[in-house]
Parts: sequence; structure tokens; C-alpha cells
Amino acid sequence: MTLTSEDSMERRIKADVGSGNRRPGGPRLRPMWVVKVGLVAIGFLVPLVVTGPYQRHLVVNAAILGIFGLGVAFLIRRLGMVSLGHALYFGGAAYAFGAFSTHGGLDIVPALLLALGGVVAVALAVGSLLVRSRGIAFTMLTLAFGQFVFTLAGLTQTRSVTGGDDGLPVRMNGTLLGLTVRDFSNPTTMWTICWAVVTVVLLALGLIGRSRFGKLLEAIRENEERVRFNGSNTYLPVLVAYVVSALVAGIAGVLFALYNSFLSLDVLAWTTSGNALIVSFIGGCWTATGPLWGALIYTVGNAMLVSGGRNEWQLYVGVAVIVVMVFAKAGVVGSLQAQWVRRRERRQPPVDLVRTS
Repeated sequence: MTLTSEDSMERRIKADVGSGNRRPGGPRLRPMWVVKVGLVAIGFLVPLVVTGPYQRHLVVNAAILGIFGLGVAFLIRRLGMVSLGHALYFGGAAYAFGAFSTHGGLDIVPALLLALGGVVAVALAVGSLLVRSRGIAFTMLTLAFGQFVFTLAGLTQTRSVTGGDDGLPVRMNGTLLGLTVRDFSNPTTMWTICWAVVTVVLLALGLIGRSRFGKLLEAIRENEERVRFNGSNTYLPVLVAYVVSALVAGIAGVLFALYNSFLSLDVLAWTTSGNALIVSFIGGCWTATGPLWGALIYTVGNAMLVSGGRNEWQLYVGVAVIVVMVFAKAGVVGSLQAQWVRRRERRQPPVDLVRTS
């Protein structure tokens, strides 16, 4: 399906946030970059606050899922295109890394680079076909390609590579930045890695969004036909955006393989793509960090329900998504952000209007 700005809350949030960054006719209220740098620094201190091993495990899983959600939300936010097949890149990168490390005997760094390079190559090939479609056709085609790879990985002929239903234990060789396999299985160390990756991904996606290329993507989202009439190519920019989205999902998949050292076919299933889509909508596709907060809410809430003996946790997830979509269409983060900006504007004194002759 295609989400336009008329159906979304992005334009409203941007207007609210934009008006809240400055007083009318005055300077900026605060240097936002200082706040952002402070939040990044605080993020690295999370293990000092979250002290339990299980709780640290949850936040690491939430960070990985959040990165995956950022990739899916990038397509929605910039182009209004919903993908249900990004598990192809999440699970594909994880399996490629595992295969290169386990069967190929490669060290971590070359296996990682080859896995991500494979994601880019596959995304270019698959995306060259998919991005010609829009709306529900695009969504269903992504689902079809994803399920094709999921079925292919479970065949008897590919069992020697993927492990089939038994899964693939990932045997890693060498080190990455001086870190060994044991370090990657440590939630404290892995959180530092994941948070560094989150920072880089957010920075990269933010720069893309503010660039001329990002503005072109938004123009295509708003009215692709008019962009064509203006003489601009719309096929290549959409394809590049699709590859960027797939690469972010692939990075999350490699992190998943590094942390868990074991892969099952579930990482390629359409439900994995659905989870990334759910956390994007819960947190808010139209805000930069919405998918990250959505992943944290989803992961922690799921763990609480399961530990409480709630085997029907999917029912509660469905109810939560319905509530968010009905009462907070911009997601939890987007709605809170908009409310906070509106309240702050009400407290600001009115600006004196000076009549000039």
C-alpha cells in the first residue's frame, strides 16, 4: 500500500516541530545539536542503568529490531511505500554472514562486508523490478519475493548451507575491532556496538532526508507524475532509496547473527518483516527515532506478557496497534512530540506586532 502525506501525520508533525523550534520572529530556543549529542552520550551509559543480564538482553534485541524498523520506516517516510518483504534482507544478510563464516571459513570482517555487499546486489536486482509498482502491488510483490527466499532456504537442496529447520550455528573466526565471539554474546558489549550503529544510521538517514535527494524523494511521494513532467527521473531515485532501506535492514541482520550466533528460518519469515512494520507504526514512521522507541515498547511489552504467562500475546499486540492507529496516528513518539510542542506554544507570550508605516 502507499501512504501519502494526506493519509499520514508527517506534514502536521513537521509543521508543529518546525514552529516549536523558534519563537515567532526570534532566535532558536536551544541548540538542538547539543541536545542530540547529549542523548547519544547518554545512550552509551544505558548498561549502567539497566543492570540485569536479562534486561540488557532485551534492550539489545530492541536496538537490533529498531535498526530494522528504521530501514522499513525510511521507505514509508520518504516515499510512502510499505514493504512486507524486508526480512529478505534482514535474514538474508544474517544467513550470508553465517554461511561465509561457518562454511567459507572467512574472518568476521570479510564475511560482514561480503554479506552487506550481497544485500546491496540483491536489492538492486529485486528492487529494479519492484519499484516499478506502487501501492498494494508493491507491498504484495515484496511479500512474494520474501516468501520465495524463505521457502528456498528451507528446501532439502539448500539444507547444507542454511541448516534447514534445524537452524545454522554460526561459527565466527577472527575479531572485529578487537572483539571476539565471546564479546559479541555479551549484552553489555553488544549494546555499545548497537548504539554506535544506531547513531550512524540515524545520522546517515537524517543527512539523506535533508539533502536534495531526500527532497526529490518527498516530491515523488507527493506527486510522482508531476515530477516526471518537470523532467526529473523518478525510477532511479526510488531504486536507490529501496537499496538504502535494504542495506539498513541488512546491517540489523548482521548484528543479529553476531549477537545470537545461531540462525533459524524465522529470520526470513514474513512475520519478521511484520514485526519491523509494527514497531515503526507503534513508535511513529514520521519521526526519526519512532521505530527505535516502538521496538523498545514492543520488545519489553512482549517479554512482560510472556513472563506473565500470557500465551496469547499476539492478541495484545494487535489491540495495541489498533489503539495506536486510531488514537495516535503519528505513533507514540510523534503524538507526544506534537502535544508537547502545542503546549509549549500556548505558554509562550504573544509577539508584539509593530505597525510600520
